[in-house]
Amino acid sequence: MTLTPVLTLEGHKEHVRSISYFPDSKQMISASMDKTARRWDLQEGKEIEEARDVFEQGVFAVAVSKDGRWIITAGGDFDHGGPGEIKAYEVETGIMKTFRGHERMVTCIDSSTNSTLLASGSWDGTARVWNLDTGKLMGRPFKSEDWPGAVLFSSDSKKLAVNFKDDDIANTVYEFDATTLQTSGAPFEGHTKIVTGLALSFDGAILASASDDNTIKFWAFTSQMILTPVEMSDEYYQSDNITSIAYFPDGKQMFSGSSDKITRRWDLESGKEIEEARDVCEEEITAVAVSRDGRWVITGGGRGKRPELKACEVETGMVKRFEGHSRSIICIDISADSTLLASGSYDSTARIWNLETGK
Repeated sequence: MTLTPVLTLEGHKEHVRSISYFPDSKQMISASMDKTARRWDLQEGKEIEEARDVFEQGVFAVAVSKDGRWIITAGGDFDHGGPGEIKAYEVETGIMKTFRGHERMVTCIDSSTNSTLLASGSWDGTARVWNLDTGKLMGRPFKSEDWPGAVLFSSDSKKLAVNFKDDDIANTVYEFDATTLQTSGAPFEGHTKIVTGLALSFDGAILASASDDNTIKFWAFTSQMILTPVEMSDEYYQSDNITSIAYFPDGKQMFSGSSDKITRRWDLESGKEIEEARDVCEEEITAVAVSRDGRWVITGGGRGKRPELKACEVETGMVKRFEGHSRSIICIDISADSTLLASGSYDSTARIWNLETGK
């Protein structure tokens, strides 16, 4: 089944790097390397132009706080260095806060579950935690020779997981106290190559890490104890890396995508792949997601002018293909009510799709 977008959000002049729904699913924020972050009214299908934020450099990441109070944007100069930019916009009052301190582009952000803290990682090799109300740093920045690839708060907002990476090796994930940025216990060690992604189970107990070593490892977030690892089967082993992972809501299964063009579903209780659910795509996979109700698994990716975006209904196995983008997919997000899919692409557009009807 092939579906067309219910809505195409046009206006960005360069590729859309990051997207995020508001909690009520009625609005969305998008970030682009055209130096703008744009807010969209999804019911009207139009940009809220007075809410547009213009950066001095490209915008690499956006997030909406869990309570919908804050819009957070981050970025910097991708090519020539220079300081990173982070801004937080309070939706109700229009107050804009600027967070200064990163010396290079900011590549990753996360807001805490209680919507009071912001974590950021930068090419300057530091991870930082900020108080969204005061705009001040929480503790000293954590400095590494490598740069943070992902930052992720625990569900109780008390801990922060950060993985650092460079071109050669970064196989360790650190756990921090979220308010002091002091390391908590021993780091998570076990991967042999770069860690490419992090995911936290819905109950906040298990942290998953994906790596270029073609494994997904699971850690007890409170004890740093490694649990059953998941590995590529020898039959389909590839040197290409796992690019994205996502938990199912019940925490018993996981979905992974790789640049080897294969998505896999994993039974986390047995530590084995559910082979009949394996899907071979036509192009490389850059992003995967699972809807909050567990009904849909989403795959996005492509190469150049060959985009690929699919949704598989878990219970029936029905696959829907979404056609409309003219270049590969960078990012995807699913609305909180599990009815809408958003996608951002190198074609400079964000598109909204109805998962049920495609209209």
